[in-house]
Amino acid sequence: LGGYQTQDGRTIKFGKLFRTGELTDMTAADKKKLVKKYHLVKDIDFRSARNILTDGKDPELAGVDYSNYPYSSFKNLLLTTEGLDIGTDLLEELIREDYRGDLLSTYFMEGYQQMYLTEDGIAMFRGFFKELLDADGGAVLWHCVSGKDRTGNATMLLLTVLGVDKETIIEDFLLTNDYLAADRKQTYERVLGLTGSKRIAKDIASKDGVERRWIEESYKTIETYYGSI
Repeated sequence: LGGYQTQDGRTIKFGKLFRTGELTDMTAADKKKLVKKYHLVKDIDFRSARNILTDGKDPELAGVDYSNYPYSSFKNLLLTTEGLDIGTDLLEELIREDYRGDLLSTYFMEGYQQMYLTEDGIAMFRGFFKELLDADGGAVLWHCVSGKDRTGNATMLLLTVLGVDKETIIEDFLLTNDYLAADRKQTYERVLGLTGSKRIAKDIASKDGVERRWIEESYKTIETYYGSI
């Protein structure tokens, strides 16, 4: 997050704050960079127990304190062998019902609300800020699976606290769409092959990206229930 300007004229330091996706495929060079170049002191994991079981534990990094504040996330049935038949049946049913193509978007907007209204969600954010304070200025990394929903919301809160303007925060949130463009295309092509429906393929592929209205739903929920961030 280094380089973002705050509204009082300061600049966030480079090499201190990192939002990312899951770390299980890190190379030796990746690990060395985090430890030797950035002197990482905290690895904060928002993945659920099921996420960790599916994708694996974070690699151990020398001198880095690991913490897990789990929050349950959506797992696409179509990307698991066990769920393939169920997923295909579901998609066929959606086609028969003249599906409008916004099921996942609706799901995510609801999920962005619940992060701020459930005990697990609040515990995740509380733990996040606890670890940031405990890092005493050291470099901190936080992640979930894709680094966009749980991680994106935590980043929105942190950038707000640091004084970055709302539009810049939303632009940072939307960078996911650039970084995960290849994943979104792969999902689209797979679902299109299963269903023959461009409408449904586009919707299902949205899980590998983000929409502006999702993070705006987070702002709206916070303002409605708490007054302000």
